[in-house]
Amino acid sequence: MLSLTIAYHDFHHILTGPLNIILLDPILTDVLWCPFASTNFLVVSQFSPLTNHAAWPGFMNRLPYRELIQGQDYWIQDQSLPNALEIAQRCIAMTTWTLGSPWRPEPWPGMRAPGALTPDELRTVEDYVIKNLGIPHLTPQSDGEAGFSGHNHIQICGGAEGVARPHVDSARICDYAAVLYLHPSPPTSHCGTSFYRLHFPGEPPDGNYCPKDYESLSEVPGISQEMDPTMFKEILEVPYVFNRLVAYKSDLIHSATGYFGWDHVLASKRMAVVFFWKAGS
Repeated sequence: MLSLTIAYHDFHHILTGPLNIILLDPILTDVLWCPFASTNFLVVSQFSPLTNHAAWPGFMNRLPYRELIQGQDYWIQDQSLPNALEIAQRCIAMTTWTLGSPWRPEPWPGMRAPGALTPDELRTVEDYVIKNLGIPHLTPQSDGEAGFSGHNHIQICGGAEGVARPHVDSARICDYAAVLYLHPSPPTSHCGTSFYRLHFPGEPPDGNYCPKDYESLSEVPGISQEMDPTMFKEILEVPYVFNRLVAYKSDLIHSATGYFGWDHVLASKRMAVVFFWKAGS
């Protein structure tokens, strides 16, 4: 008879009884990870973020993975607009806002308002993206796409109103997305945009983008609709810098790195304009 304490995700179980044990590493930790808890086989391995697939025979990724290349998967433009401070002041003065979480059951946090940039300002941003990502034409997200964060909306979110929530943008509405950071003096640079890969405890690192056959991660087999944000590992962070534009392929798993600011001071909060485009006419 063998008694072991096994940690599986956030649960602890005491298993007592005969077990078939497969040793993958000669050194065992005090707490053992059991990715196959529903079976009578216990795979024992020293947990490490660097665990490789060779130690996991038969393991299949849920998602594909690709190395992120600046200028191909994402692109950064500093000093994007000559009147960025004026735009920030104009956005703060808006009087009509739509509330997201935590006030309403929306996938985006904080509050937002449409029409952040004028047509000329928006054209400058799109020209940057078309030129630097090699896209012949961009079609902005339609105003009729209900239920999603809107194209050319200013989004403001305080530190108590949101956390990093890795996701992909809906393939139905966009191929590319971008954010323009508009707070002139953020208290930290660690509140920009981060990119992630899926990483379940006790398993090798998984993929970092949504397969083209699926509209969102929740449609991919083996991935639940409500994913724990801790099931993702950050692989790249783009720091928040005033007047910085970050554009990226929307199938990449990404999130705002973090938020800042106080409930009662609108101008203290993280500010960013969000954009969504389909490639082509």
